[in-house]
Amino acid sequence: HTMNMGIQQILPGETAWAHRHSIAAMRFVVEGAPGAKTVVDGEPCPMEDFDLILTPQWTWHDHHNPSAKPVSWVDILDIPLMRSLNQIFYQPYDEIAQKERPPSERLGSRFGIVRPVWEEESAHRAAVPMRYPWSEVEPRLKALLGHDGSPHDGIALEYINPITGGSTLPTLSAWVQWLKPGQKTARHRHTSSAIYFCVRGEGRTIADGVELNWKARDCFVLPNWCWHAHENLRAGEEAVLF
Repeated sequence: HTMNMGIQQILPGETAWAHRHSIAAMRFVVEGAPGAKTVVDGEPCPMEDFDLILTPQWTWHDHHNPSAKPVSWVDILDIPLMRSLNQIFYQPYDEIAQKERPPSERLGSRFGIVRPVWEEESAHRAAVPMRYPWSEVEPRLKALLGHDGSPHDGIALEYINPITGGSTLPTLSAWVQWLKPGQKTARHRHTSSAIYFCVRGEGRTIADGVELNWKARDCFVLPNWCWHAHENLRAGEEAVLF
């Protein structure tokens, strides 16, 4: 296996102290809140429901929740891979929280179809702090519902690195898939293992003959090289999986 999964939560008024490590992480927000954020190398990333936030290897990060309700997310990390390479390092920051970049220096304004011409392209690293707002991802899913999509995964989209056009991180890729009402996918397998979080809907995944039933906010995992197929069990509602 190349990755670990966990659920992390910060309570109202809590700050998770700044630190960094050689482990790369992705955070898929289960329950966000106004003002909640993760700061990655000075880049503030708001934490709203179903947002995806990247913490690349060796980037400083701290989590903040000034709201009146708990904030939680799914943590996906490449710990097993880094452990097998004997390359796990950890360093605390000198202070509880790092200083945020001013708006004019934030990377978010450098992503997309335009970028400042006075900055060297080589200054942009392949692994960068990144937030993928659900408010932008979900409409892209819906826009493709007229298409048949993949016979194995339905309407499936991959989160991409905006600089390289490749996967989110060198060791971790992220997808989101929409299964139409009653849809059954074709069986397949691949060399990568997979961690799933159900955004909404209800269904089941048959993995090497084992039936995994899931509904909204459930997590399940599939080992690498495991035959699997998905089924949306509701005839009148879509199922959405991260």
